[in-house]
Amino acid sequence: MSLKLSTGLRNQVLATGSLRSILNGQVIRMYSGPEPLSPDDAISSAINTLLLTYSLNATATGLTFEATPVAGSLVKTVAETWSGVGTGTNGVLRGQMGFWRMVPSADDQSLYSDSALRLQGNVGLTTAFDIVVASLNVIGGTTYSLSGFSLEMPSGV
Repeated sequence: MSLKLSTGLRNQVLATGSLRSILNGQVIRMYSGPEPLSPDDAISSAINTLLLTYSLNATATGLTFEATPVAGSLVKTVAETWSGVGTGTNGVLRGQMGFWRMVPSADDQSLYSDSALRLQGNVGLTTAFDIVVASLNVIGGTTYSLSGFSLEMPSGV
C-alpha cells in the first residue's frame, strides 16, 4: 500500500480529529503515469493524464463515507454508486491507471500545495494496491464504478 496524506490533510486531521468530515464531498481522480512522491506535489499534464473522476453517479457530486467506522475502517457509503466516465474520445483507449488522488473538486492540483486536502494512493489488479480495479485500461466515454472503498487506521497490535 502506498497511501499518502498531504501536509494540509494531516494538519487538518490533527486540528479537527475527523478524517471522515474532511473527505466527505471530495472526488477521486485517476491518472496515468508515475505517482508523484508527495500529494503536496503538483500534477503535471505533460507527465500525467487525467483518465476519469469518480463522483456520486458520475455527476461531479462529492463522495461520502458511512457515519460509523467498521473494524477501524472508514468505508464508502454503501447506498452510493461511485462512478466516473473515461475522458477523451469515445471508444478509444485513453491510458492506463497509475495512481489516484482524492481531492476537493475545486482543486485542479496544478500547483504544489502544503495546505490542500489531498489523499493519494496506487491502483492495481490485486489487494496489494490501495484501489483494486478489474482493468487498468480506461476507454474514453466508458463508465467505471468503484464497488468498494475503505481507509483503515493502523492498529496498535
